[in-house]
Amino acid sequence: MEVLGFPHEAGVDVLSVIKKFELPLEFQAPVLREASKAKLGITPAEIKKRRDFRDRVTFTIDPVDARDFDDALSIRKNSNGNYLVGVHIADVSHYVREDSTLDKEARNRGTSVYLVDRVLPMLPEHLSNEICSLKGGEERLTYTCEMEINDKGDVVKFEIFKSVIKSSARLDYDQVQEYFDSGVTDGVPENVAKALSPLRSIAKKLRERRFQMGSLDFDLPEPLVIMDESGEVVDVQVRPRKESHRLIEEFMLLANKCVAIHFVRLGLPTLFRVHDRPDKDKIEAFQEFAKSFGYDFNFPDPVKPKHLADSIRKFEGTPEEELLNEILLRSLKKAQYQRENIGHFGLAFENYLHFTSPIRRYPDLMVHRLLSEIKGKKYMGARMASVNELLDRVGRHSSDMEIIAEKAERETIKIKQVLYLSRQIGNIYEGIISGITSGGFFVRLLQFSAEGMIRLSMMVDDYYYVDMERYEIRGRHKKKSYRLGDKVYVQIVDVDLVFYRVDLKLVENDKPPKPKKAGKRRKKKKNG
Repeated sequence: MEVLGFPHEAGVDVLSVIKKFELPLEFQAPVLREASKAKLGITPAEIKKRRDFRDRVTFTIDPVDARDFDDALSIRKNSNGNYLVGVHIADVSHYVREDSTLDKEARNRGTSVYLVDRVLPMLPEHLSNEICSLKGGEERLTYTCEMEINDKGDVVKFEIFKSVIKSSARLDYDQVQEYFDSGVTDGVPENVAKALSPLRSIAKKLRERRFQMGSLDFDLPEPLVIMDESGEVVDVQVRPRKESHRLIEEFMLLANKCVAIHFVRLGLPTLFRVHDRPDKDKIEAFQEFAKSFGYDFNFPDPVKPKHLADSIRKFEGTPEEELLNEILLRSLKKAQYQRENIGHFGLAFENYLHFTSPIRRYPDLMVHRLLSEIKGKKYMGARMASVNELLDRVGRHSSDMEIIAEKAERETIKIKQVLYLSRQIGNIYEGIISGITSGGFFVRLLQFSAEGMIRLSMMVDDYYYVDMERYEIRGRHKKKSYRLGDKVYVQIVDVDLVFYRVDLKLVENDKPPKPKKAGKRRKKKKNG
């Protein structure tokens, strides 16, 4: 049908994944033409319709290589000692009108897709990276959720309104984390540093409160693939999750929760982000699995988030923590978008939706649009009759596109991991047994968060058999066993670049030789 290029040529592997999942690669000319006509339009008349935050210290915190910034924070103390925290979100709905060519394209895409070497954006770059992006030192139209928070971390009240801001600084996670760790404000303006301290304190309280209510946090390792300008993989690491990441996460979660409560109080339909409770049989299967590690969990039916959160704390810090977290996560259902509000099990929130990322998620754009249409605590005219059908359609499609995007992202990461490991043949690494099959077992390499397989045929020191009930492989004569969660040392012996499989061999020494260097590290490519 189409020639993509030679196998293993730079970029062809990812392009193959894009074609496999039928992801849109380019925007059609009519979409680009309509996007190019968008102007900032921050006129005195427009400002009068909004709350003016341009003199307020606001700032963004994003990855160092980010190119679109759709959320900013501000904070000030009011007369009663409480803090007013503003979460300011790009007002994409001001520029993307419903049923326009742009809107139909964004609705069809559903989400931006973040592949290992590129981004397939939901909106053209003129909007996502320019007009709507909350760039430092530039005025932008925003939608704000301002929350009054007391010293206990309770939201006393909140307001949602259209606004205009002028971001004081564009920070990245590393800068903020360095400030948290050292107190040195290099790269962080002094007025922003003063705002970060109370935000840090509030975020900790919000996180503690969320966990007390039973919110689940698996904190599983995520791979980070580093590439150079030519598309060659120069390193694979485990992506760090820092306090600076958690700070942004807490305030985005809180804003999303408040906006959902707003719709519920008004009794108006919207697109909720829901997460149904897990099936009984899945939870019972997890209980049985945990028993093999000595944990006797007896969850009630129906299980509540707090029951699972308490179990996570019991195996925190143990060798089997990562594996049990992963198995428990697989036992849960997938979150999705829908009109019926059944709550979010994983977050332990009764009300939740997505409001904070309209540049990259269509449901957020839909929520913004509905917020703008509320007059006198209701939708006006015929809108009320048509909104339910539209929400159902958008919810189903957005949920489907999210699943496709996640699969494509994981597949491109795996491809690059395997390509990198093909240059590490002969090296020895520490890993954890992550899966058992009739033909052997899988080992996740801790340094790379990548998996390879040890085949029973490669284990020649004994005759090994698989005991699936005990999740282990046992030697018939020497009685040596390997169980899920065990840490082992393995050597990379072969890599299949057609099916992207890694073959490993067990190494019995406790301290393996230092791995060979993969070559001089090159400058990281900015992925956007």
